[in-house]
Amino acid sequence: MTMMVLTTLWGILGGINANVTQYWLSHAAPEAPDFANGLF
Repeated sequence: MTMMVLTTLWGILGGINANVTQYWLSHAAPEAPDFANGLF
């Protein structure tokens, strides 16, 4: 049970991290969205 909770929390945190990284990249290069999206 403990491992299932930890795995779920790990996945949620990984998803949040991916969203934040994508947000940072897309706002770092607003004039080249395809390039910024390709980096991710």
